[in-house]
Amino acid sequence: MSYFLSLPIRQRGGANKRLTTAIYFQAIYGDSAVEAGLKLLPLFISCVITSVASGGLVTLIGYYNPVVLPCMLLFAVGSGLITTFGIDSPLRVWFGYQVVAGMYHPVPLIFVLSLQRRKLG
Repeated sequence: MSYFLSLPIRQRGGANKRLTTAIYFQAIYGDSAVEAGLKLLPLFISCVITSVASGGLVTLIGYYNPVVLPCMLLFAVGSGLITTFGIDSPLRVWFGYQVVAGMYHPVPLIFVLSLQRRKLG
């Protein structure tokens, strides 16, 4: 139980979320490091898809705020949902929650790209 209580403190960034989720799969399900890494694929795939889509939207719209704010909201919701993982969490729970939480990761990239575009343009 102390693992779940410490999750909000340790999840200050995306790297910590990936690390603690991998540790969760190894400790609770008894998975190997490779199996835990494979169970993180929903998180990584949603990061890639959201990065491509948000980059296109920022290019199309010209502003990053309409893209960044929903991504941050989804990250907050997804991280909160990940803290509800239990010993008997089924596949649909940990898969879906990781997809929702993974939609945050393009936010730093959007900031950098939009600032570079303004600086270069």
